[in-house]
Order: sequence, then C-alpha cells, then structure tokens
Amino acid sequence: MSIIVDYKKCDICEICIKKCKFSAIEKVNNRIVINSNCVMCNSCVKACPNFALSNNLVTQKQDLTNFKGVLVFIQVEDNTILPISIELLNKAKELATVLNEKIYAVLLGYKELASELANYRIDEIINYTNLEYNNFNSELYISALYDTILTIKPSIVLIGATNEGRQIIAHLANRCNSGMTADCTDLKIKGGNLLQIRPAYGGKIMAEIVTENSRPQFASVRKGLFDLAKTE
Repeated sequence: MSIIVDYKKCDICEICIKKCKFSAIEKVNNRIVINSNCVMCNSCVKACPNFALSNNLVTQKQDLTNFKGVLVFIQVEDNTILPISIELLNKAKELATVLNEKIYAVLLGYKELASELANYRIDEIINYTNLEYNNFNSELYISALYDTILTIKPSIVLIGATNEGRQIIAHLANRCNSGMTADCTDLKIKGGNLLQIRPAYGGKIMAEIVTENSRPQFASVRKGLFDLAKTE
C-alpha cells in the first residue's frame, strides 16, 4: 500500500506537506515525494485541492496465478554492487524456497558485474548492457524495470531502501497498480503472500502489511538487516 502522486495533476502547492503530521512528504527535485514516514493516514489525499494524491490500495482481486518468482533490483555505486542488494538476494532465496519459485536479479548497466552476480544462487540474471544505464536516471531505470516486470511477472519485487530505490519503487508500484511497503525491517511468507513488516507511528509499533489482491508485491528494505548472500 502507498500514497501515489499523479504528477500531471500536482502543481506543487505544498498543501500536502503542511497537512502531514508525520513529516512524510517532501519536495525533492521540484517534485512531491512520499517518504518512509508515511502511515497511510490519508490526510494528504483529503487535503489536495487538485486530487493529485491517491491511496493505491487495490480492492478488486486480480488473477494472481501468472505471477511467480522473486525479483531483486541490483543497485550499484562506484562500480560496486551495494551490500543491500546482496542481502536481498539472501532474503529472496529464503522467500523463493518457501514459495518454491525462482529468483531473478536485474542489473541495469555494469555488464562487467554480471559475472560476479553469477556466483550467487540466482535462477536468471537480466542485464541491460547499454552504457546509458551506467549512470542513474530515474525515468530510464523505472522504464527498464517496468518492462522487466511485464516480461517476467514476478510475485515479489525487492529493492534496497536507498535514495535511488525510494525514487523508483513507488513509481513502479503505481504503474503496476499494486501495493508497496517502504523501509521494511523484515519479510516473511504468510498464506502465500508477502508479509511486510515495518515500524509505524514513530517506531512505537511494528506494522504487518499484506498485499492480497494485486501483484507484484513491492517492498523496499533497509540495509544491514539480513545476512549477505553466499557465493557458490
């Protein structure tokens, strides 16, 4: 679940920022961005005069049978795979084992790192080798990841909760008309669904969130919470 910004309607009036009691809305690069403090109170949705904000909770159940596998977006910085991505590969293995499904990794650019990824237990590595992917571009990355999701149809998509990851995941969930939970601290499988666990209300409680009616299930995860995946 997430609050989605329709940038075609948003005129950056900042009313939502003033209305939010949780400091969950920011203006980044002249855009309104929902951050990990969001507790889905919907006060911003109600306050927006342009109806540019919406709660993307899907109430009509989709056909989920064609969605299988766990997809991890491999993030790179200074020509090095970020540790959070290696952690997510380990968690993906755990989740995929419970579901008896495949693990996918998508690497944008940096084709020289594909061989390093091959040392981990990954069923399929998707590498966009064009050099333009070697430099982060949110629109380019979102488009490539969206195309990958349409092709593979993963049940779960995991992205590290970095600044870049946070930019990407909300847009992907919006395009796929599916739910997203930001800054998770743990992930489990419950009843065939992804149980997404994260702190809420200033860390006073741990919320357990399940996306039952739509796929993929999107989750971003904070670094340093899981063990690194081991090479073969």
